[in-house]
Amino acid sequence: MVTPLHYHIRSRFTIITTFLCMAVFFFVSIVHPANAVTLKSYKHVTDGYQFQHPSTWSASTGTKAVTLKPPAGTLKTLSAKGVSYTLNTSWLNNEPTVYTSAIKTALASSWTKFVSAYGAALGKKYGVKPTVRTYAKTNWTATEFILKRKVNNVPTTWRFVVLSRDKKKLFSVGEKWTKNAASPFAGDVATLIKTFTSYTPPDTCGNAIGNGSTIIAGPSAPNAPQGGGDYDSTFHSLTVHPTDANKVWVGTERNGLLYTSDGGTTWSRYRYGFRHISTAGYTEMWNMDISAADPTKLLIAANDAPGPLAGDYPSNTAGIYRSTDSGQKWTRRNCGLTNAQVSSIVFDPANPNIAYAGGRSGYPSFAKAGDAVYKLYSGGVYRTADAGANWKKVTLPGPGTAANNDFWQLIARGTPTTYFTFGLNYNNPADNVGFVKSTDGVTWTAMGGDYRTRFITEFDVSADGQHIIANVRDGFEYIISDDGGATWSSLSYPANGVLVISPADPNRIVYSTHSAVHLTTDRFQTSAEKANPGVKIQDIVFAPADPNTVYFVAAGYLFYKSTDAGATFTLVKNLRSEVINQIP
Repeated sequence: MVTPLHYHIRSRFTIITTFLCMAVFFFVSIVHPANAVTLKSYKHVTDGYQFQHPSTWSASTGTKAVTLKPPAGTLKTLSAKGVSYTLNTSWLNNEPTVYTSAIKTALASSWTKFVSAYGAALGKKYGVKPTVRTYAKTNWTATEFILKRKVNNVPTTWRFVVLSRDKKKLFSVGEKWTKNAASPFAGDVATLIKTFTSYTPPDTCGNAIGNGSTIIAGPSAPNAPQGGGDYDSTFHSLTVHPTDANKVWVGTERNGLLYTSDGGTTWSRYRYGFRHISTAGYTEMWNMDISAADPTKLLIAANDAPGPLAGDYPSNTAGIYRSTDSGQKWTRRNCGLTNAQVSSIVFDPANPNIAYAGGRSGYPSFAKAGDAVYKLYSGGVYRTADAGANWKKVTLPGPGTAANNDFWQLIARGTPTTYFTFGLNYNNPADNVGFVKSTDGVTWTAMGGDYRTRFITEFDVSADGQHIIANVRDGFEYIISDDGGATWSSLSYPANGVLVISPADPNRIVYSTHSAVHLTTDRFQTSAEKANPGVKIQDIVFAPADPNTVYFVAAGYLFYKSTDAGATFTLVKNLRSEVINQIP
């Protein structure tokens, strides 16, 4: 991309004391090194950059650079000496413009025609034919227009510079430039061009690492006892390697990611790439998935307050994170998402570049009515076919309104692969999307009939995609289908929470009654309690490679393991006291 950058390089022309007393400063030619000034102040206008000598410019004196006038309300920033400078819009609004529609048309045709048209426009406006010089870099090109004329009989030289990455477009709003020198440059435009070596595209998607390269400890305890909202929850982030039952990842509420390669005996803590808020810690990791086709690839659905993914908002720590090294480092992948609050994620089992994400809906808790950022951030299901570089919202069937729904789980099962999710309007279940499924991730069909309006936040699907069991939250009821969602039935049952179906036997189910874990081997005809941590059961997972291995995590990061398909469980680690607080 590209953007006209006009650099007016100004120096004070020292003539006589009379001129100085007039408190009027003029543009002056910078020709010889001896006359060069050190430019210490930068202003970046929307359609161009302006570099100015700090002691020679003042809006009150009426001295103005001639530059491209940007659309109202848009700004750019320039990174210089580690500091970003923003434009004084009241000054900019007084700037004349030469950027006409004819010049825009020429730019669309070719860079050569653009340079010719722009030079002609400058010549026509100021009555002097400009001298044109071009400076080439490896990743961008600069063309300079030099106009030598007199202002109030004082010889001056005005310099305009336009920059392009590809000789087709001008730089876009929000790009930042990086200097390769320790101090601001001195001298003419040629020096200027050599000084800046790179730029950073605008972070419109919220993909920049931000403070993710800085590792913090996060909270040393949950804040719920003090009236906060954190309980050391893992949500649905417990993830097991597709071919190695001993490799397990556990996402946390504010403390980053944990990993074990030996079934829970020893642990590592991964945090690089995750944005954080210093007073609160890392983002909440609601769901995680590992690619069955390439287990080095993982995705995390991170969840905080609804809101923008980019900008200086508390919501900008959430969204989607991707790892290509088994979870050691993470990058953000948010282009196309409309809300930072993402609660579910799943890979296409056969293709690590294809994945699906479920977003939640809501208003930002950090803003109030009347604030520009205060609006409904929509929910929905998104699909990517390019490893998360771009996400596109899929169309879901009614009658519920997908934008108002939360999609807490996304599950891929069966051959061919079928994707399942449930859309819940948390405040108005009558507007639920309900159960939907898809075999291609693009076209989705509704299922569930009259059960669409149930308050469902937990469900699982058997390995063959035929058996679906959903828990009605606080309703002590299971909604069941045994034919892939074609027909449904209801079962009253004393269960309330997460459940998982064995990949080897659809009648073997491990489920929770809030703070206890139970096992049934005959599809709820009989059952028995197998563990009772006394706190909420957060997640339960059968190891895909070994159905005899089952893990569950309870609030407080209590990590349990079974090696007999859920018949017995052992507390392996208190991940809070034995791992997180031991690895700062």
